[in-house]
Amino acid sequence: LAFAGFPLALVNGVLLGLVLFVRRIRDDMLRVFEISAQLTLQVMSDIGAARNKLSGQGDTFPSLMQIFQGVNGIVVLPVVTGILKRRLPLLGGLAARIIERFFGLVDTRLVAAIEARNKGEVTTPAPATPAEVSEWLQTAARLIESGRGLLSGIIDTVAKIVALPFLTLFAVVFAISSVILLLAYRLIA
Repeated sequence: LAFAGFPLALVNGVLLGLVLFVRRIRDDMLRVFEISAQLTLQVMSDIGAARNKLSGQGDTFPSLMQIFQGVNGIVVLPVVTGILKRRLPLLGGLAARIIERFFGLVDTRLVAAIEARNKGEVTTPAPATPAEVSEWLQTAARLIESGRGLLSGIIDTVAKIVALPFLTLFAVVFAISSVILLLAYRLIA
């Protein structure tokens, strides 16, 4: 019985480590999205400020989703995948591909969900006056907040689904370890 405890404890440690790893990835993904959302709002603010300084009437504004997809594709995604490849030499490539697929899903499904939820406010016309620019930025902030809630729910659900087998195995191995410990105690006493 004594020799069974160590392997079971080792397996439990690995399973608990995997569960904590999944939760850490979930938290990191939420932080990456938060950075992406803040960067998108900053880009929109800069576009609005530039619009107020320029007097051209034929200028067109990109939509919120075009800016969001540009920020993700040009800034956030290359930085995140580069860091993963440097920090995780063995699994970095796999993790980078997972992140790329995740951002691909975010760019298509989340954008479609936000557009459906907000009924066309995503593709607002180009603002011409400072008041319209301010309204454009407020609409963008509201849409990003809407997307933040949707994405948070999606990431939480996926993380729970991924962690469930590990948690189940952890509970089974822990129960077996507890039974072995009780049997060993009974034999000694």
